[in-house]
Amino acid sequence: MSEFSTPVSQRSGSRLSDEGGISPYNASPFMIPPSPFMTRLGCGTGVSVYRFNRETNESDLRSPWAVKKVNKKARSGISERLALEASILKQLQHPNIVGFRAISGTVNGELCLAMEDCQKGLEDIIEEKAFLEEDFTNEEVLKVSWAIANALNYLHNEKKILHGDIKSGNVLIRGNFEAVKLCDFGVAIRLKDDLSGLKNPGDRYIGTEPWKCKEALKGGVITDKADIFAYGLLIWEMLALNVPHVDLLADSDSEGNTGMTSDDEEDDGACDTEEYLAALGTRPPLPAKFDAADSVMSPVIQLFCCCTSEDPKERPSAKDIVAALQPEIIAKNIQI
Repeated sequence: MSEFSTPVSQRSGSRLSDEGGISPYNASPFMIPPSPFMTRLGCGTGVSVYRFNRETNESDLRSPWAVKKVNKKARSGISERLALEASILKQLQHPNIVGFRAISGTVNGELCLAMEDCQKGLEDIIEEKAFLEEDFTNEEVLKVSWAIANALNYLHNEKKILHGDIKSGNVLIRGNFEAVKLCDFGVAIRLKDDLSGLKNPGDRYIGTEPWKCKEALKGGVITDKADIFAYGLLIWEMLALNVPHVDLLADSDSEGNTGMTSDDEEDDGACDTEEYLAALGTRPPLPAKFDAADSVMSPVIQLFCCCTSEDPKERPSAKDIVAALQPEIIAKNIQI
């Protein structure tokens, strides 16, 4: 157990809840310090993420927070998205979903979302392993698969929420995979009670291009299975140590051309090739080393294949995935 203690957030309403009308700004009687006083961890669409090491005294060790702050030059709508993300996180309580801590501002009036700090992103770990030519262990892949499947089962079946942007960049890891948590709910949308479509016909699935399913690319009906397709490609990322289909892009090694940001960010598509565009929404091939039928990765490879069917009706539900993985988790005594 960590030596730190972190306050449990109080539930409240959300723009995704039926009650609505409750502002996510209600909560925070403190101010986040300016950026130079925090450690920068990364960035996303219109935002930067920092580590905020809170003041401590001898009797009260406080855990650090991850603070997502809107960039000064961010386009319009980013602050509203951050407020929406805060309102969503405030209503979620799950061990595999990053914890809400506060919605506040800096002394300069910039909007900030404070969350639990999980140390590292899965995307960064994948890049490190690719550079070192080092594979994930079977246990590591199973831990991530199990944790995110449980998070999606909770979101889809208890909260009727579609995450809308499943990828390694939105998965956080603490320690040696002791904790795995789903984050970034800025493009989440409400599902119908039976998960057969979006509750609000005016909502739009955004996602990130390489992880998009066929129905999202072609204007089809969006269901919980859109998250499942992207989940399958998340498994592929850990096996292939790459971004889906990125090898088909022209100048794919150039910074900024990997398709890693959500698709409401401006992109002129100049590097898209016919091969890349045709591959979107399909199952990318696995590295040859995983072709052996007796591979220790066989269970997760089978899961990857099921989840990345182009027909959403052939993809398993999050509940089905949890049930399928549970015997493997128990047999290997995996704790997470």
